[in-house]
Amino acid sequence: MKDLFNQLLETIEITVFDPFRFLEMQENRKKNLSITEKIIILLAAISVAAGSIYLTPPYSGSFMYSIPATSLLLFLFLGILPGFMGAFLDYSIRFRKDRKDHLLAMVHGAKILLVVFIFFMPVAVVLVQFGVSGGWAYFLLLLFFIAFYIYLLGNLTSILYEIKPVEALAISAKVFLTTLAFPLLFDFVFGHSLVTLIK
Repeated sequence: MKDLFNQLLETIEITVFDPFRFLEMQENRKKNLSITEKIIILLAAISVAAGSIYLTPPYSGSFMYSIPATSLLLFLFLGILPGFMGAFLDYSIRFRKDRKDHLLAMVHGAKILLVVFIFFMPVAVVLVQFGVSGGWAYFLLLLFFIAFYIYLLGNLTSILYEIKPVEALAISAKVFLTTLAFPLLFDFVFGHSLVTLIK
């Protein structure tokens, strides 16, 4: 257990603070990376779920049931979306820049960098203590964490593919927005179809 915890911390440290060693680490820990990613995604999902409910009082009697349900949905969402995003990022850069294939590295990197969302709940607690709460507070805080995630993803992309940081950041932002549009579009179409059927 202690070894797993140490590997988790080291993986996060390398991915966030020392991306130059990311490729080497990814090659050496192919088996353990999957476990590390699942732990990070689970903690991030719980943090965002709890933080979103904490930021939007009043709390009903069922809010304790809402946290596990929302966490499960976020876990599934965060488990799938970064994989698509990493693959799309790799394809976009290789198509435009004719760079070496780093598909697996980008998929792993996109999932590990979700570690930033683990701090969503602690920041939400601090904001509520200062009297900042409500839907807008949740939206702005989520926007801040998404922007920070895109920044880290751009940094990793810049190092792996040897492109300018500003360019990598722009590509990462476009890929994130494009990838996010698919589930939103699906939700809109499915929801509209369901409402039509009910009517």
